[in-house]
Amino acid sequence: MSEQSNKTRENILKAAMELFAEKGFHETSMAAIAKRAGLGKGTLYWHFSSKDELFKQLISEKGEGLFRQLRELLNQKFSPEKILKEFIRIKLIFMIENRELSQILLNNMQFTDQEFKLKLFQRHKEMVQELQKIIQRGMDEGIFRRGSSRDTAVAIIGMINSMNSILFFEDEDIDITEKVEFLYRMIMCGIKNE
Repeated sequence: MSEQSNKTRENILKAAMELFAEKGFHETSMAAIAKRAGLGKGTLYWHFSSKDELFKQLISEKGEGLFRQLRELLNQKFSPEKILKEFIRIKLIFMIENRELSQILLNNMQFTDQEFKLKLFQRHKEMVQELQKIIQRGMDEGIFRRGSSRDTAVAIIGMINSMNSILFFEDEDIDITEKVEFLYRMIMCGIKNE
């Protein structure tokens, strides 16, 4: 794909994300997406055959970028504590930078098919399994208290994801360092081996 084609595609995805967040999936038309992107409908359909495909690509591409970044982190040789803190930071930054995506996921998942929902669930499951390895390593090294590494990983991801409701409604500049420290302290209070 040429650089111009990539740029056009990115503009389409950005316009779609804005409109899906503002109006919802059902109320957003391909014509409105083309108009917001400053393109003709033909160009839009050249890149995406349907609104459904566009919606799935938008969610998949953003999610894949985050997944790659987190997987790279989890394969580092840092201490379990350092990896956990960086995991929190990466997820929070992603949530702040992609507020519209969070709104889309919350308000429009009923419009996706079961196969796509299963794909998203599988990605979530893989992330839990990757984080579980770090938690288990911390338990084996005596850093984290013993227990179910899987349940701990699920709880940590759940705590991070729950910040979405707070971050979404904050209008002022968010102090990411403060939010990371807050979550890290809360999590460590629960899992640190004393």
